[in-house]
Amino acid sequence: MILALLLVMGCDVDFTGLERIDTFAEEAATSLQVTEVICPGADTLAVGDVGSCEARNASGTRLFAGDFDLIIWESSDPSVIVVNVDGGYEAVAVGSADVLARGTDGSFASDTVTVQ
Repeated sequence: MILALLLVMGCDVDFTGLERIDTFAEEAATSLQVTEVICPGADTLAVGDVGSCEARNASGTRLFAGDFDLIIWESSDPSVIVVNVDGGYEAVAVGSADVLARGTDGSFASDTVTVQ
C-alpha cells in the first residue's frame, strides 16, 4: 500500500538495491555448487591408506568444512573405499570406486579411486 501511495504521489522508487541482492544470492548459491572432486593420490592407494577428498566449485575454489553440511559424501562401493561425512576416506579392499560429493542443490561430482 505504501508503494502504491508513493507511485501515486509521483515519487521515484529505486529498486536497484533489490537487483543487487538477487545477484548476490545467485552468486552465493553458485559458489556452493559442487563441480569437481579431487582425491589426492587416488590412483595409487593401498589397502589401509587414509586421506581426504576435496569438493570444489566452478571457480576451482575448495568448499571448506563450514560448507560440509551442504555436501553429502558417499562411495559407489563401500567394500573398496569408505567415505565419511567430511570427505575423509579409508581404502579397505583392492578395487576401484567413485567418491561422490553431492550438493544439497542437486549438483554433484566424483573422483575415481583405485586401491591396489
